[in-house]
Formats: sequence, C-alpha cells, structure tokens
Amino acid sequence: MAFREPNEVLWRGYRPGHKGTQVTKRNAAVNATQIVHTVTTNKTLFLCFASFHYDDTAVNGYGTMLVRDASDVVQYYIFDLNMRAVGQIMNSGSFNPPIEIPAGWDICVTSSLATGTASGFIFGWEE
Repeated sequence: MAFREPNEVLWRGYRPGHKGTQVTKRNAAVNATQIVHTVTTNKTLFLCFASFHYDDTAVNGYGTMLVRDASDVVQYYIFDLNMRAVGQIMNSGSFNPPIEIPAGWDICVTSSLATGTASGFIFGWEE
C-alpha cells in the first residue's frame, strides 16, 4: 500500500491519501448476480467504503454484496440482507484499514427474487 507514511518530506496540511486510481461504482441486480467492479490486472483494490440496499415487494427474499475470486468462487460476503417482510433495508460500512482485494477478483451484488432489487455502491482505489 503506497499511501503509508514514506517519510520522504515533512508533510504540511493534508497529505496525499494514495497514489492510485480512484474507484467509485454502483450496480443493481434483480433475480441475478451483477458485477459492481472487477479489479484491474496487476492491481489491488483497496476498498474503503461500501453500501448495500435491498428492496423487495415479496417476503423471504435476500440480497448480498460479495467478493469472488478469478474463478467466480465466493470468498466472503460484505453484506447479506434477508427480508422477512415486504420492504427496504440498507447497510453500509467503512473499512480502515481498507480491505485489499486482488487483481481479477469481483465485487458483486445478488438478488434472490424477481421482486427484489439489490443495489451496491463501492468507493476505494486501485494501485
């Protein structure tokens, strides 16, 4: 992670947050899995913030935001929201230190029903 204090100069005011490319993306899924972001080849994604919203007009639907590897195997869930009643639910999280996600891995959102919409937003950087 290149944003660590390099001790190159005496910092005055705000110091740079990173030396990479900012990533700010969102996507939505209805009864499917949709990719929010695929980490660029030879880069690492430093995920700082994620939010997830699930809206369902039926009962017992679920939505997830997950990370899967280059072979599309789920590695872990960032959010897993289950609806026991009709309605909407939202969750968000900030990660400090950021979650490091390797090149070729995906952040995805999933919705289990045609009546449910899962929406995800991410913020971070790649370097």
